Amino acid sequence: MSAIAIGVPISGRSAIHQVATFRLCWRRARSSKPTGSFRARKRTERKRPLSDIPQRPLTEADYSAIVRHHPTLPRRELSMRLINSEKNNWGFGTDDRVNTVAGRLYGHHVGIVREEAATYDIQAERLRKTFSTARAEADRSAAILLFAMAEDVMSHGLKKHLRGQVAGGWEGICNGNGLLATANDRMTILALLGWVSPLVYADLRIMKSIRNCFAHNPDVTGFDDNKSRGFISSLSPREKDALLAARADAPLTARQLYLLRAGSTLTQLIHNLAIGPAARREHVSPEHASTSDWEQTPANLKELHRLEAEHYILVVG
Repeated sequence: MSAIAIGVPISGRSAIHQVATFRLCWRRARSSKPTGSFRARKRTERKRPLSDIPQRPLTEADYSAIVRHHPTLPRRELSMRLINSEKNNWGFGTDDRVNTVAGRLYGHHVGIVREEAATYDIQAERLRKTFSTARAEADRSAAILLFAMAEDVMSHGLKKHLRGQVAGGWEGICNGNGLLATANDRMTILALLGWVSPLVYADLRIMKSIRNCFAHNPDVTGFDDNKSRGFISSLSPREKDALLAARADAPLTARQLYLLRAGSTLTQLIHNLAIGPAARREHVSPEHASTSDWEQTPANLKELHRLEAEHYILVVG
């Protein structure tokens, strides 16, 4: 029989003792791994108070961290911090020549993105007509129309920024079983490329679900239906500050809420497509290229904001 089987001492200790020690060490090693039967206790992440936010120019990582910890923090406050980032050399600092030059080079690429965004066709008249028609149509028609416009905006942005030549051209890609034949295909590729924000991507998926509710369910007759109302409440609530500015105090109906949130999703989609592709190509943050300083905002994006504001005022009355 082997020495281990009969428990004969090895190196001064019994084999049983050595096996037990090995098993204990193995259990401890397993517990430090993310998988296995002995998992380490999950560390709880403390929710930091606002006073802990560093008072320095925001970087994109700071922005993401703050939104994760404080999803209700007003975006305008974050926007002002981003303006300060530009004034403070984009967070590179000015403590030495290297950081100063690095910040200026980064700012040069931000300028390139803004110049390209200024040339983007926001299809202002089509958007104004779409908003006007949606406000006049019944609930079913409005839901189908606004998502149809979103599909067209996605196609327009993809055609502008994807310039390579492929077999079959755009007709082959966008029709039949093509790569971008469906709305889901277009939303997915835009999200994967990082051309639209995760928030806009999520809202587009919800708008698609609302469209499908009306297109495929004859029993859903309006936005007051429980199923469609649930989807509407999941759309990003961007209307609070705008309604305060418009002095609209009356409670919103489900129809008004949909028209406001779907309209904001459309304008945010266009804004993302004007800036996102160029920002990714130039390796700068889209948030930095999307200035909150009204004087520095390109004329076409100012017009986009005015269209959204006009839509808001006409919806709430």
